Amino acid sequence: MRRVVLALLLFLVAGCGVRSTAPITGDEAPAGETTGLRLYLLSGAELVLVVRPDATDAGVLGALKALGLGPTAEESAQGLTTGIPQGTTLSYADGAVSVPRTLSEPAVQQIACTVMVVGPENAAVALIGPDGARRGLTCSKAR
Repeated sequence: MRRVVLALLLFLVAGCGVRSTAPITGDEAPAGETTGLRLYLLSGAELVLVVRPDATDAGVLGALKALGLGPTAEESAQGLTTGIPQGTTLSYADGAVSVPRTLSEPAVQQIACTVMVVGPENAAVALIGPDGARRGLTCSKAR
C-alpha cells in the first residue's frame, strides 16, 4: 500500500512542473463601429466614406445638411470634394430626398450612398428633382 501511495505522490508531483514560456502576443483587438457623422465625398471620381467623429450623428437630415455644406477644411486638404454645389439645401421625407436643382451623377451617388449608410437598413431611397420627377436611387458602394 505504501508503494502505491508513493507512486501516486510521485506521479502527482511530476505533473505539477510547468515550464516558463515567453508571453504570447497577438494582433490588436478589432475596433468597433466608428461613431459620428458618416457621409460620402468624392476623391476624384471615386466615392469615399468619410466619418466625422466629432460631429453628432443626426441621422439622414444631419448628413444631408453636411453634404450641402461640402467638405471641411481638413477634408479639402486631403483632396476630397463634392459634386453637390455648396449651399444646396437637400430635404428628406418619407424615404425621398428633394433637390432644388439638377445634379450631376456623382452628386446623386453621394446622396444615395450617404442616405443608405445613415438611414434604416434596406430602406428604399428616391430622389425628387426640381421638376417633381421621382427617381429610385441605388448606391454604387456596398453598405
